[in-house]
Amino acid sequence: MKHIISFIMSILFVIGSQVFAQIEEIHEFGATNTQHYIYSDGKTWEFIAQNTMTVKTVEVKSVLASNSKGTFHIELSIQDSLIAKWDQYVVTAQYLPYYHTKQVAYSLTQGDTIVYKIYGNLFYTPEGGLLGINYVKLTDEEITHVEFVDSAPSEFLLSQNYPNPFNPVTTIEFSVKQKSPVSLKVFDISGRELSILVDQVYTPGNYKVRFNGESLPSGVYIYRIQMNGFQQVQKMTLIK
Repeated sequence: MKHIISFIMSILFVIGSQVFAQIEEIHEFGATNTQHYIYSDGKTWEFIAQNTMTVKTVEVKSVLASNSKGTFHIELSIQDSLIAKWDQYVVTAQYLPYYHTKQVAYSLTQGDTIVYKIYGNLFYTPEGGLLGINYVKLTDEEITHVEFVDSAPSEFLLSQNYPNPFNPVTTIEFSVKQKSPVSLKVFDISGRELSILVDQVYTPGNYKVRFNGESLPSGVYIYRIQMNGFQQVQKMTLIK
């Protein structure tokens, strides 16, 4: 089945006197308020690449639900080569967005066929499916991925990162009580902004995001979250 919408964005940013372009190709599929039931043999969507680029990150958004506990299998292929595969265990009949990402190294050529496939097991498939608008995203830069953990938190919260101290990667968890714009940033001890980990609207749920301090020196760093009038700050220590 062909995709419904595809679009490409080039994001320009400046470092010193050099201008860099981040190529981001997004293919949306599905339809608003439309459910696609998933059988054991699966369901696929095909897209045609609009760019020639080196893909470094692939990401998919899958809005899933199941009336019975079970695992959906998600595959992303380019030109019949399997690029990424994820397993998503779903335990709720409420449709929720699940985000999956993987760092890759693939030379994409304009006109290549990209295939998203979701399926169940041979002998058992969860009683559920895919809903609404979903997407496949390809980018030529490594991107930060925010993972949905579970739903229905009782408060807004920014948790202490783990591990802490860390070298060079650590995980930060946060809870969103109600739908809200969320901003999560990292600063050095002097207050200079170093990284924007999150800057978008999130639905209620518990989330986690990884921070990579590989390019930073050892020291104490601050991370701050802002959402719906709530603000909280934590400290983390990078030791190399």
